Amino acid sequence: MTTKMRGLGPSSKLTKIEATILNRIYTLKTLGTRVIFCWVRGHSRIMGNHAADTQANGALTLPDSPPSPDFPQTDLKRPIGAKMKNQWVEDFHAYNGGETYKQRFPRTHLQPWFKQVTENMPKTFYRTVTRLRSGHSCCNSNLYRMHLVESPACRACGQLEETNEHIVLECPEYSQARVSLLRGLQKMILNPFNLDSIMAADNVKVNVLIFNFTQTINIRIYINVNYK
Repeated sequence: MTTKMRGLGPSSKLTKIEATILNRIYTLKTLGTRVIFCWVRGHSRIMGNHAADTQANGALTLPDSPPSPDFPQTDLKRPIGAKMKNQWVEDFHAYNGGETYKQRFPRTHLQPWFKQVTENMPKTFYRTVTRLRSGHSCCNSNLYRMHLVESPACRACGQLEETNEHIVLECPEYSQARVSLLRGLQKMILNPFNLDSIMAADNVKVNVLIFNFTQTINIRIYINVNYK
């Protein structure tokens, strides 16, 4: 008996053909017939082998058989999985919202982004990166639209609107701390870049760079510091 057939059992993930073979073996055994599987060299003038080849060639002339209503789990798993994935993609793009995220990450992934993280990072890292990826941070620009602060102006420079992009790449008050960030980004991100292209790179090392930058400038974009 082949290794494949030797490992088969009622609890195995069987295809229909394998299940049929296994059922026939058990039926023959109950009738007292011993079943042995062995490899036989093709075209070796063995009568049984020649008969099997004749039967197989004759099957080519038969009309196609109708689809079988019996499907084992292994036969259904792949098409059902593909259909569910396609439905997920359709629902993802049809969802009314999250436009920033969909533009940055148009493709769906079975694994979350943080599955790539191998270092032991604090929870604040995951909160910060998740906020930046989605665009829903607690910067004054977002808080102002929700009527939680009186002005969208930057808390550091007080001049321009405080967006995620302004904090990470533009605010003059953070220019000194930004030097090492830009130096690192230029090694990993194609110039010119903005926050959209930086986050869309989906690079763990890039995420760590940005997180370290937010730690250096002591700003927490994942909580509203005005409403602790």
